[in-house]
Amino acid sequence: MGTVTHVEELIPVQEGLAEVLVPADHTRRGPGKVRGGPFYNAAMATPRHISVLVLTVVAAGVRRVLDGLASTGIQGIRFGLEVAAPFELTLNDRRRESYDLIRNNVVRNGLADVRVHCQDLNALLATERFDYVDVDPFGSPAPFTENALRALRPPGYLAVTATDTAPLAGTYPKTCRRRYDSVPIRGPFRHEMGVRILAGFVLRTAARLELAVRPLLSVWREHYYKLFFHVRSGARRADAALAQLGHVSFPEGKDRVMGSEGDAGPLWAGPLHDQNLLGAMRVREHMPAFLDRLLETWRAEATAPALFYTTDEVAHHLRISPPSMVETHRRLAEAGFVSTRTSFHPKGFKTNAGWEDVVRLLRPA
Repeated sequence: MGTVTHVEELIPVQEGLAEVLVPADHTRRGPGKVRGGPFYNAAMATPRHISVLVLTVVAAGVRRVLDGLASTGIQGIRFGLEVAAPFELTLNDRRRESYDLIRNNVVRNGLADVRVHCQDLNALLATERFDYVDVDPFGSPAPFTENALRALRPPGYLAVTATDTAPLAGTYPKTCRRRYDSVPIRGPFRHEMGVRILAGFVLRTAARLELAVRPLLSVWREHYYKLFFHVRSGARRADAALAQLGHVSFPEGKDRVMGSEGDAGPLWAGPLHDQNLLGAMRVREHMPAFLDRLLETWRAEATAPALFYTTDEVAHHLRISPPSMVETHRRLAEAGFVSTRTSFHPKGFKTNAGWEDVVRLLRPA
């Protein structure tokens, strides 16, 4: 087992089926801070669980997997231990301390034939090809997106994480415009819009390369977005994907409108989740139970209309206490409308009813 340089104290942590050494002062909540050495965030275990479930479903067509910003190696090691498929696994981190720790953790978990690199990610992506690429930076994935797409052998899969949710959700619109060439707006559905802006950015980047991407799963949790894409080649497919870009209009007290023009965008206007993928995903015994509830919400959300309203908005407009979600769904369903929960807001509901119908149906008798 190799030595780990310049890391003062390491402790073992169990996550999924892996036990890895991580810095003793690792992040336990929130986005944390990068201090130059190996980085481990316990709060990011949830997207790592989800990544394992996604790769498990799509692994039949995957031969080479890259965890491009591996840090401690936890995500890639979990791929190797928890996904029963004969793919080649590559873990990379440009920091020497992380590289040493990854090699140590790979041996610690008994994995063989794992390639570990100590390179700048963009340099690695310029020289090798993969079928599944996971890009999980601290901040924006924008600097790596084009090269990640170039490195994929289509049809392939791309997973990107963004922790710069404040720009994407409208807090810093100039930053969003600079990084993603899109205009956000703040509103109750800002995190769904942030996810759609990120998806639209990846789509437009792919289209320049005559690649077409389609979101398979779109996740917002706390301080991050995580998106999974299926990537195929072809100019016609890229053109068809571009046709699903749109803008959002958000006039107060009126319908949310997704169209060719609007206040926010461009962004992805199509489905955020793939029903077939979600139907095949099964939470493991060693994973937290709340993932089952998330899967249920995503499955309902997969066919629901874009954007949503919140019970707080209704309450503010009608000057009443917020109606319960159960009552909201019941009244809308009895009137013949679609009504589902959304993963993007605890008090949000997706419906094909317009604002006037929502207010009319939820007005107290």
